[in-house]
Amino acid sequence: MKPTRLHTEMLEEKYGKIGVQIICDDDNIREVLLMDELHITRTYALTMKNKEWRRNKEICSINRAIQNGETIGKAFKSRGYGIQKNVLDVYITRLPGWLQLAFATESKAAKTRITEFIVKKHDEIYSYGLITEIYSPSFRKPVVNAADEMQVNIPSPALLKLGFSKEEMWASLESRVLGPHFTKLYSSIVAEVKEKVHNIIMDTLPILLVN
Repeated sequence: MKPTRLHTEMLEEKYGKIGVQIICDDDNIREVLLMDELHITRTYALTMKNKEWRRNKEICSINRAIQNGETIGKAFKSRGYGIQKNVLDVYITRLPGWLQLAFATESKAAKTRITEFIVKKHDEIYSYGLITEIYSPSFRKPVVNAADEMQVNIPSPALLKLGFSKEEMWASLESRVLGPHFTKLYSSIVAEVKEKVHNIIMDTLPILLVN
Protein backbone atom coordinates (compact mmCIF):
# COMPACT_ATOMS: atom_id res chain seq x y z
CA MET A 1 0.00 0.00 0.00
CA LYS A 2 1.15 3.53 -0.80
CA PRO A 3 1.47 5.77 2.27
CA THR A 4 -1.41 8.21 2.77
CA ARG A 5 -0.63 11.59 1.24
CA LEU A 6 -0.88 14.44 3.70
CA HIS A 7 -3.06 17.41 2.87
CA THR A 8 -0.21 19.84 3.57
CA GLU A 9 1.97 17.91 1.12
CA MET A 10 -0.62 18.44 -1.63
CA LEU A 11 -0.92 22.13 -0.78
CA GLU A 12 2.86 22.57 -0.84
CA GLU A 13 3.07 20.95 -4.27
CA LYS A 14 0.85 23.74 -5.62
CA TYR A 15 1.63 26.75 -3.42
CA GLY A 16 5.04 26.21 -1.87
CA LYS A 17 5.60 26.56 1.87
CA ILE A 18 2.41 26.37 3.93
CA GLY A 19 2.04 28.02 7.33
CA VAL A 20 -0.45 27.29 10.11
CA GLN A 21 -2.56 30.05 11.69
CA ILE A 22 -4.13 28.59 14.84
CA ILE A 23 -7.49 30.11 15.67
CA CYS A 24 -8.00 27.88 18.71
CA ASP A 25 -6.76 24.52 20.00
CA ASP A 26 -7.99 23.07 23.27
CA ASP A 27 -8.84 19.60 24.58
CA ASN A 28 -11.86 19.30 22.29
CA ILE A 29 -11.60 21.53 19.22
CA ARG A 30 -8.80 22.69 16.91
CA GLU A 31 -9.41 25.38 14.28
CA VAL A 32 -6.65 26.41 11.89
CA LEU A 33 -6.06 28.22 8.64
CA LEU A 34 -3.47 26.73 6.28
CA MET A 35 -1.93 29.66 4.41
CA ASP A 36 0.57 30.12 1.62
CA GLU A 37 3.48 32.57 1.69
CA LEU A 38 1.20 35.36 0.49
CA HIS A 39 -0.96 34.76 3.61
CA ILE A 40 -3.87 33.58 1.47
CA THR A 41 -5.77 30.76 3.17
CA ARG A 42 -5.94 27.60 1.09
CA THR A 43 -7.74 25.39 3.63
CA TYR A 44 -9.73 25.93 6.81
CA ALA A 45 -9.55 22.84 9.05
CA LEU A 46 -11.70 22.06 12.08
CA THR A 47 -10.77 19.03 14.21
CA MET A 48 -13.13 17.54 16.78
CA LYS A 49 -10.78 15.54 18.97
CA ASN A 50 -11.57 12.11 20.35
CA LYS A 51 -10.87 11.07 23.92
CA GLU A 52 -9.78 7.46 23.39
CA TRP A 53 -6.08 8.36 22.98
CA ARG A 54 -5.80 10.44 26.18
CA ARG A 55 -4.13 7.61 28.12
CA ASN A 56 -1.45 7.17 25.47
CA LYS A 57 1.49 9.29 26.65
CA GLU A 58 3.12 9.50 23.22
CA ILE A 59 -0.03 10.72 21.50
CA CYS A 60 -0.60 13.23 24.30
CA SER A 61 2.92 14.50 23.61
CA ILE A 62 2.14 14.68 19.88
CA ASN A 63 -1.06 16.57 20.67
CA ARG A 64 1.00 19.18 22.55
CA ALA A 65 3.32 19.49 19.55
CA ILE A 66 0.26 20.04 17.35
CA GLN A 67 -1.01 22.70 19.74
CA ASN A 68 2.40 24.37 19.43
CA GLY A 69 2.05 24.67 15.67
CA GLU A 70 2.85 21.37 13.95
CA THR A 71 0.29 20.14 11.43
CA ILE A 72 -1.57 16.99 12.49
CA GLY A 73 -0.42 14.79 9.63
CA LYS A 74 3.25 15.73 9.80
CA ALA A 75 3.31 15.44 13.61
CA PHE A 76 2.19 11.79 13.47
CA LYS A 77 4.06 10.84 10.30
CA SER A 78 7.39 12.19 11.56
CA ARG A 79 7.05 10.06 14.69
CA GLY A 80 6.57 6.80 12.86
CA TYR A 81 2.77 6.48 12.79
CA GLY A 82 0.82 5.02 9.91
CA ILE A 83 -2.13 7.16 8.88
CA GLN A 84 -5.56 6.39 7.45
CA LYS A 85 -8.10 9.02 6.45
CA ASN A 86 -11.58 7.54 6.62
CA VAL A 87 -13.78 9.82 4.49
CA LEU A 88 -17.28 10.26 5.94
CA ASP A 89 -18.66 12.85 3.55
CA VAL A 90 -17.80 15.28 0.75
CA TYR A 91 -20.21 18.17 0.24
CA ILE A 92 -20.53 21.86 -0.66
CA THR A 93 -20.47 24.50 2.09
CA ARG A 94 -21.81 28.04 1.87
CA LEU A 95 -18.94 30.30 2.95
CA PRO A 96 -19.30 32.92 5.67
CA GLY A 97 -17.94 36.35 4.76
CA TRP A 98 -14.78 36.06 6.87
CA LEU A 99 -13.77 32.82 5.14
CA GLN A 100 -14.40 34.33 1.70
CA LEU A 101 -12.02 37.10 2.72
CA ALA A 102 -9.42 34.64 4.04
CA PHE A 103 -9.65 32.63 0.80
CA ALA A 104 -9.44 35.85 -1.26
CA THR A 105 -12.37 34.62 -3.32
CA GLU A 106 -15.70 35.94 -4.54
CA SER A 107 -17.14 32.43 -4.53
CA LYS A 108 -19.84 31.88 -1.95
CA ALA A 109 -19.38 28.09 -1.93
CA ALA A 110 -16.53 25.67 -1.21
CA LYS A 111 -15.83 21.97 -1.33
CA THR A 112 -15.75 20.35 2.10
CA ARG A 113 -14.55 16.95 3.30
CA ILE A 114 -15.11 15.22 6.65
CA THR A 115 -12.60 12.52 7.56
CA GLU A 116 -11.66 10.45 10.54
CA PHE A 117 -7.93 10.76 11.18
CA ILE A 118 -6.85 7.28 12.33
CA VAL A 119 -3.29 6.42 13.33
CA LYS A 120 -1.39 3.19 13.99
CA LYS A 121 1.94 2.36 15.58
CA HIS A 122 2.94 -1.23 16.31
CA ASP A 123 -0.34 -2.87 17.39
CA GLU A 124 -2.04 0.26 18.73
CA ILE A 125 -4.72 1.99 16.64
CA TYR A 126 -6.42 5.26 17.60
CA SER A 127 -8.81 7.73 16.04
CA TYR A 128 -7.32 11.16 16.79
CA GLY A 129 -10.46 12.98 15.72
CA LEU A 130 -12.86 14.09 13.01
CA ILE A 131 -11.32 16.62 10.65
CA THR A 132 -13.46 18.85 8.45
CA GLU A 133 -11.50 20.61 5.71
CA ILE A 134 -13.02 23.48 3.74
CA TYR A 135 -10.97 24.09 0.61
CA SER A 136 -10.27 27.36 -1.12
CA PRO A 137 -12.11 27.35 -4.47
CA SER A 138 -8.76 28.04 -6.13
CA PHE A 139 -7.43 24.77 -4.70
CA ARG A 140 -10.49 22.56 -5.06
CA LYS A 141 -13.43 23.60 -7.22
CA PRO A 142 -16.75 23.54 -5.32
CA VAL A 143 -17.97 20.42 -7.10
CA VAL A 144 -18.57 16.92 -5.72
CA ASN A 145 -17.67 14.35 -8.36
CA ALA A 146 -18.07 10.58 -8.66
CA ALA A 147 -14.55 9.94 -7.33
CA ASP A 148 -15.42 11.92 -4.18
CA GLU A 149 -18.60 9.93 -3.66
CA MET A 150 -16.74 6.62 -4.01
CA GLN A 151 -14.38 7.57 -1.16
CA VAL A 152 -17.16 7.89 1.40
CA ASN A 153 -17.11 5.17 4.04
CA ILE A 154 -18.61 4.10 7.39
CA PRO A 155 -17.49 5.78 10.66
CA SER A 156 -15.05 3.59 12.58
CA PRO A 157 -17.23 3.40 15.76
CA ALA A 158 -19.98 1.92 13.58
CA LEU A 159 -17.54 -0.62 12.11
CA LEU A 160 -16.53 -1.67 15.62
CA LYS A 161 -20.20 -2.05 16.60
CA LEU A 162 -20.68 -4.28 13.55
CA GLY A 163 -18.09 -6.64 15.02
CA PHE A 164 -14.90 -5.53 13.30
CA SER A 165 -11.76 -5.52 15.42
CA LYS A 166 -9.54 -2.45 15.18
CA GLU A 167 -7.06 -4.47 13.11
CA GLU A 168 -9.83 -5.57 10.70
CA MET A 169 -11.07 -1.99 10.50
CA TRP A 170 -7.57 -0.77 9.59
CA ALA A 171 -7.22 -3.51 6.96
CA SER A 172 -10.60 -2.61 5.45
CA LEU A 173 -9.55 1.03 5.15
CA GLU A 174 -6.31 -0.01 3.44
CA SER A 175 -8.09 -2.23 0.92
CA ARG A 176 -11.23 -0.07 0.59
CA VAL A 177 -13.43 -3.16 0.72
CA LEU A 178 -16.37 -1.25 2.17
CA GLY A 179 -18.37 0.81 -0.31
CA PRO A 180 -20.41 4.01 -0.07
CA HIS A 181 -23.71 2.12 -0.39
CA PHE A 182 -23.45 1.34 3.35
CA THR A 183 -23.04 4.96 4.41
CA LYS A 184 -26.71 5.92 4.19
CA LEU A 185 -27.26 3.89 7.35
CA TYR A 186 -25.07 6.37 9.23
CA SER A 187 -26.20 9.66 7.67
CA SER A 188 -27.47 10.94 11.06
CA ILE A 189 -23.91 10.84 12.44
CA VAL A 190 -22.61 12.89 9.52
CA ALA A 191 -25.55 15.32 9.74
CA GLU A 192 -24.69 16.03 13.38
CA VAL A 193 -21.06 16.76 12.48
CA LYS A 194 -22.14 19.07 9.64
CA GLU A 195 -24.39 21.03 11.98
CA LYS A 196 -21.58 21.50 14.51
CA VAL A 197 -19.17 22.61 11.78
CA HIS A 198 -21.71 25.08 10.40
CA ASN A 199 -22.33 26.61 13.84
CA ILE A 200 -18.62 26.93 14.59
CA ILE A 201 -17.61 28.60 11.32
CA MET A 202 -20.51 31.03 11.58
CA ASP A 203 -19.35 32.07 15.07
CA THR A 204 -15.59 32.14 14.40
CA LEU A 205 -13.67 35.40 14.75
CA PRO A 206 -10.32 34.39 13.29
CA ILE A 207 -7.05 35.89 14.54
CA LEU A 208 -6.09 36.56 10.92
CA LEU A 209 -8.75 39.25 10.58
CA VAL A 210 -8.04 40.86 13.94
CA ASN A 211 -4.27 41.36 13.56
